[in-house]
Parts: sequence; C-alpha cells; structure tokens
Amino acid sequence: MSRSSSVGLLSIVILALLGTASAITVALDGTDVFCFYKDLHKEERFIGSYVVSGYHETAVTSFVAGPNQVDVLYTNEQDREGYWDIKAEESGEYRACFRNLDDSENYLSLVVYTENEINAFADTHHVTPASIDYVGYSLNETFVQLREISDNLNFQRTREQIHGENLETLDSKITWSAFFKVLSLVLIAAGQAYILTGMFKVKGKNLV
Repeated sequence: MSRSSSVGLLSIVILALLGTASAITVALDGTDVFCFYKDLHKEERFIGSYVVSGYHETAVTSFVAGPNQVDVLYTNEQDREGYWDIKAEESGEYRACFRNLDDSENYLSLVVYTENEINAFADTHHVTPASIDYVGYSLNETFVQLREISDNLNFQRTREQIHGENLETLDSKITWSAFFKVLSLVLIAAGQAYILTGMFKVKGKNLV
C-alpha cells in the first residue's frame, strides 16, 4: 500500500473508532458479490478502504460506480487491499461492489464514510483530552488485534505450505509404490507364464 493509502486508512480507522464511518466485515463465498450503497450530494467526497483476508486474498475485485450505473469511478483487481477518495459529479446513489472470483471463502473488511458525515460529526462533537486519550487507547488495541490477525494469517499460510509439501511427498510415495507393485505383478505373471510354458514343452516331449 502506498503512503497516501496508508494515511487514508489510518484516518478511516480513527473515524470508525469515533463512530463516524461505517465499518463492515462480510464473508464472500465462492463467486459471491457484495455491494455497499451510499447517497451523495454533488461534489461530496466518498471515501473508503478495504482489506481482504482468506486463502486467495487477491481473488476479490472491486469497483465504485455512480448513479447512472455505467461510469466506473474506481476499480481494483488482484490486490488484497484498496483505497478510494471520489468526489461526486452528480447527486444520487453510489455503490461500491466486491466480487469473489475464487471458489474458496474470503473475508472483506470495509470502512467507508462521506464528507457530510465528517462535517456533521465535527458540528456536534468537540475534541477533548479525554477523547484523544480514548482514541489513542483504541488505536493501540486495534493495532494489537491486527498484529494478532496478521500472525494468525502467516501461521495459516505456513501450515498450508507445509501440508501441501507433505501431500506432494505422500503422493509421490504412493505413485512410486503403485508403480513397483504393478511392476512386481507383471514380473510374477511373466515368470509364471515362462514356467508353465516350459512345463508344457517337457510334457509334449515325453508324450512323443
């Protein structure tokens, strides 16, 4: 993720902790589509960020479309995370959609907000030392949880890699074992056929 995206994501996390942004986590099964809708006024900013977790994290594509459902204002493919900051060219309903292109299940964590929501929050709330302390504490807890999630994901990747290597080794052993068994059966059958042929030849000579 770029520096601007990181700053945007951090801002959205803070806003989510303050209750201003909409934070959603959904499970996307194979080929599922999830859309989030937001009503915007003309020239209002629509900001969002998301992270995908799962076995195939880069299998989720995303796009943001305007009220006419034709103009695509943002798109992202083969990337496990994304960030957009769009200014509405016209009033209406905007949508952010996500599609899972893989058969395996992936999880989408999405945070979105609009400029009007930020302004409304600023008009009704005042920043105090207590609120700053709360945000700092919440951020620390959030980062600890994110680190735990990252560690768990790394553990799962390592485990899947080890299991995959073990399965490949086991498959190779089974293949070679089956090959040698078939070869042994062929040699035994050939030996038996050779012995029986010799016996018939001996009996034929005795009869003569």
